Amino acid sequence: MTPKTESWAKSGIQRSLLTWLIGPLFLVLILSLASDYHIAHSRADEAFDLAIADAAQDIASHLRFNEASLLLDLSPQAQEVLRSDRYDAIYFAVYDARGRLIAGSPDLPGADIHGTQASVFFDARYLGKTIRGINYRVVKSGASADILVAETIHKREMDSQETMLAMVAPNLLLIFITLLLIYFGIRISLKPLDDLRREIEHRSPNDLGNLQTDYVPEEVLPLVASLNRLFGLLRESSENQRRFLADAAHQLRTPLTGLQTHLDLLGMSEPPPGNRETLRHIDEATGRITHLVNQLLLLARADHTASFGHIRRPTDLGRVVESLVSGFLDRAIARDIDLGFEAEPVEIFAVSWLLREALSNLIDNALNYTQDGGRITVRSGRELGLAYLEVEDNGPGIPFEERERVFERFYRPANAVREGSGLGLAIVREIVRVHGGQVEILDPVEGSGTRLRMRFKVSQA
Repeated sequence: MTPKTESWAKSGIQRSLLTWLIGPLFLVLILSLASDYHIAHSRADEAFDLAIADAAQDIASHLRFNEASLLLDLSPQAQEVLRSDRYDAIYFAVYDARGRLIAGSPDLPGADIHGTQASVFFDARYLGKTIRGINYRVVKSGASADILVAETIHKREMDSQETMLAMVAPNLLLIFITLLLIYFGIRISLKPLDDLRREIEHRSPNDLGNLQTDYVPEEVLPLVASLNRLFGLLRESSENQRRFLADAAHQLRTPLTGLQTHLDLLGMSEPPPGNRETLRHIDEATGRITHLVNQLLLLARADHTASFGHIRRPTDLGRVVESLVSGFLDRAIARDIDLGFEAEPVEIFAVSWLLREALSNLIDNALNYTQDGGRITVRSGRELGLAYLEVEDNGPGIPFEERERVFERFYRPANAVREGSGLGLAIVREIVRVHGGQVEILDPVEGSGTRLRMRFKVSQA
């Protein structure tokens, strides 16, 4: 990636597009204003020049030529009217062919007329002011005269300012509207990319389904196609891993079941006194291995189910609690444990067998770690708009600093009093995550112990 491309990527396409468009737009605005101002100013100057040219021609129409002299047949009142103007001071002067002043303002500067020119416009300074004027030559009956008419440029300056203001406001408004259209145009054009980003963001790590390409812009299709190919490879890899784990667990279950059967048969006979303890240890180890294999198989199935949201069905958590607790009553009674439930009906979308496995793991853990004569309560309900399943016991509890680590695979807390694989809570967390929920360890309602709660979104009717 080149530095320019890297800079573009870091700043974002939308911001980069706006940056690249706003600069040229303002440049176009400046050039447009300069061009429009030049054209409007030239047209206004032409109109003002035409006015003073008309004044010169009016004066020329009052000139009287004879052989001896040149006369201006213009009354003082008419001259005063000629000089009157609301904004500018107007000056005029008439000179004969010898350069003698016939009428008007003395020392009024002018411009030389050469060749066949009949008039020349000029700019000069007069009485400390900038003036714009015309030198108009009249030739009649073999005699000639020069008529100078000039005025200050206050009207021209006012017109320039008004013209500039009149052009700037519409141009700025046009630029503003253009920028708004560009901004919303870019937002609308990039919305499919934003939708694609949200779709990827909201995916669970195990959702490796293909991205939809129906509304993806043509320019982004190669990227989406590459992502879908990558997702396909990951799906294949994940499926191979899951299949290997499931096959390995399944292959282990068969000999373990056979081994357990033989141990049960040996237990039915009277073993030699020295072998009783050995057989008991073998039986316990076989049970632990079988339990571990079953949990590995369950974990593989939970991972595989993550991307299959279509198999979820409305599930009543109250009924799940009622049906599961009864299956653990015999174990609880054998150890004088008070196992009860508080089942409030609440419905969520779930894979029912996975949800039952998660709750079974929590109840099994509670039975394993609760002392004889203890108490276990299983609850379902709704709180803060979320459904929950929880199991509370009054056992030794989990230290606060280990509450996150106990959800790691194969981790066992330091105060564990029973043998185990360390997969039970990892399986629970995986199942809850598959359902878009959260699992947490809370303080017990009263006394000491552990309260594990699974939270889920409530299904909408």
